[in-house]
Amino acid sequence: MSALLAYIEEKRLVMASDVLVFESDERYPKFRIFQTRKGPVLVGGVGWLPIIDRLLSPLQQICNEQGLTISNLSEFLPGAIDFMLKQRKPESIDEERDIKFPPAHILFGGFDHAERRMRLWMSMKNGVGTGTTIKCAMNDFAAIGFLESEDTDAFLQLHKTLQREGRAFDTTSVARILGAQIDEMATRHPGRVGRAAVFAAIDDSGLIQLPADFPAPNSECAAVAR
Repeated sequence: MSALLAYIEEKRLVMASDVLVFESDERYPKFRIFQTRKGPVLVGGVGWLPIIDRLLSPLQQICNEQGLTISNLSEFLPGAIDFMLKQRKPESIDEERDIKFPPAHILFGGFDHAERRMRLWMSMKNGVGTGTTIKCAMNDFAAIGFLESEDTDAFLQLHKTLQREGRAFDTTSVARILGAQIDEMATRHPGRVGRAAVFAAIDDSGLIQLPADFPAPNSECAAVAR
């Protein structure tokens, strides 16, 4: 199931995730950096890997061909997930499992130049005809993945810390905080969540360069970070 965390404020967005694939030696970052005609966006997801990969793998080409921006993606991505879930073979669908462990939970954001602010959406699809997409608040964090009740206290504390002090932290510090939270989750949920492995940050000017020990999810994008 893994974990994907994000911090958003008016002109900055930071994401971090593990790369664990359940019961596999494969490594798979839970989000990627995509370039749109209005700047970079961060898009990721957890759930059923074939669905998430089918969403992310062609997305750069789709952004290029259709000229998508972050506001377009807020409509396109949930609809694309719905379409892909409907393409599943009936024998592969377990409605009870889909409700307990949603097959697609996505998190995506970028700077909206029309509104002059960063925007972040979280969308969950349970695969049985229902789901929701919400806009995340400013100066806060969001998390998707293998989240249990025992994570609640840590998330509440992180929520309070970032709301109170987040704007004062430099971007590397925010990435380190998100990574530490994922590492704690990995300790609590071995085999379900891996240690933090990939990071990215953007602001109103584009990609933010992070130190080398905070690797990007897709290395080709790291070269164009300012």
